[in-house]
Amino acid sequence: MDRFYKIEDKIFMLKGINSCNIYYLDFKKKAIIDTGHPLEAEKNINFFKQNGIDLAEIDYIINTHSHGDHNGANAFLKEKNTKIKIAAHKKYKDYNEIREKVKVLKGAEIEFTKYFPDYLIDDKFEIDLTDIKLKLFYTPGHTIDSVVIYLENKNIFFTGDLIYNKVITQLDYYQDLEKSLSELKSSYEKLLTFKPAVIYPGHGDKLINNEENINALLKKIKKLENNPESILINTLIPSAEFYINNNPGTDFEEVIKYFFDNMMKFKDQPFFIKIDEGRFLGIIEKMLSLMLFLNIIKAEGSKLYTVNELNYYLNLN
Repeated sequence: MDRFYKIEDKIFMLKGINSCNIYYLDFKKKAIIDTGHPLEAEKNINFFKQNGIDLAEIDYIINTHSHGDHNGANAFLKEKNTKIKIAAHKKYKDYNEIREKVKVLKGAEIEFTKYFPDYLIDDKFEIDLTDIKLKLFYTPGHTIDSVVIYLENKNIFFTGDLIYNKVITQLDYYQDLEKSLSELKSSYEKLLTFKPAVIYPGHGDKLINNEENINALLKKIKKLENNPESILINTLIPSAEFYINNNPGTDFEEVIKYFFDNMMKFKDQPFFIKIDEGRFLGIIEKMLSLMLFLNIIKAEGSKLYTVNELNYYLNLN
């Protein structure tokens, strides 16, 4: 399967499977947006080499956020060429300190080798590739260090995991989920002001009809705001998909126990206080039932398996 595409003049994409989409910007200075899964680093680099691109010679790595399927090969590439400059939002450090302290859902997150950004950026940061400037905007909600990259002359955005086709992205569960939902709403509203012609997301195909999509997502957020159970289910589905994909044939009850035990680590969070502890098992069961209905996972007896490539459902209506 050909996963390498020219998507715009001087812009290429390696479509992700376990990795995110990796975008290569071939201007006078070279950059990639996100680096992919750490276990696929060598394979992904070879995909680019087969197409005449040596990622070890790029000038910049720009990270949309600190999830291992997006930043997992940062350290690998930096080791190949210490002159590469890594740009990440200034809350990169805060986010990763929280992750290390809380140690939640470790079996449902991708671990990556530590790296140290050369630029800790804020809202409206610019990266000059000589013949084009990239503008970076702070867009929290999925994580507290999420950013999007804007090519103004093309009205194109690279959005990481901020936005998908009528699907609310996973919220940042390292802080109160209602706060993350509020941040996501603000980020969608910020994105809407630009009326983006094309959005290239972290997984799946490009998004068009973006005003319609963003408005639909804002309506969904409005419905979620008063429904803690739905907020939690929406947030846990990607983690459950990843966990089952990494543990094929895991027992239904084992999955329930895993997520229950991990959610109990947050029981003193304001969001979780609103949900009676006795309801958590039912919520997790409801989540798995929804995943079965959406064909994200399948059951063989009491054993669970993923059905399609990871994140395939993000582009379904």
